[in-house]
Amino acid sequence: MQQQMNAYEVIGKATVERVGEHMSHALKLLYRGDGTPWWTTSSSLDWPVSKEFFDAVKVGDRLTLTSSKL
Repeated sequence: MQQQMNAYEVIGKATVERVGEHMSHALKLLYRGDGTPWWTTSSSLDWPVSKEFFDAVKVGDRLTLTSSKL
């Protein structure tokens, strides 16, 4: 199994109301792992999260995500 860790900055938050009052929460993340300025970075990620995590995170926070190839 291969793993990779990347550092992201939270640049936005969004909620989407689904049919039946179900809410989806997502964070807009920008790759910041190598310390390059934002204007030289184009890799971004929309990441669905739980409501608890969504509420705990603020725009500007840094997150480290670990991805695995199974």
